[in-house]
Amino acid sequence: MNVARSQLPPPRRPGSFTNPSPVAFAGDVVHAPVLPVVLVGMSTFVSWALFVVSRQQGAGSSIEIFPASIVGWVLGGLVGAVLLSWFRSVDLTRRSNLTYVEQSWKPALVAGALAIAGWVASIAHAWSIASSVARR
Repeated sequence: MNVARSQLPPPRRPGSFTNPSPVAFAGDVVHAPVLPVVLVGMSTFVSWALFVVSRQQGAGSSIEIFPASIVGWVLGGLVGAVLLSWFRSVDLTRRSNLTYVEQSWKPALVAGALAIAGWVASIAHAWSIASSVARR
């Protein structure tokens, strides 16, 4: 099918809305969200700290289920998963922006690693709770 030159749309200007360029948006750089990464790290740290405290108090070696184990299990597993989901949702939305620039410290990798560490802490708490239940 032959199309006459007069029927073709005009070429797009660089930096126009339909043809954005980095120069047009130099001041509007978008990065990954930092707050969810910090919160995932905090929940993981607190979960591991609660595991250490509960083990020092005898969690898993007695019939008593320690509240620190339950709180650590919730923080490491459930809260960590929700925070990681929040991070991924916001990050994927921001990645769809043409001016998204990934930071050198790779926030998606850091958030994932922290969430995995939290899940391992959650498993440790679950083991401690299960050991206490098994001794009853």
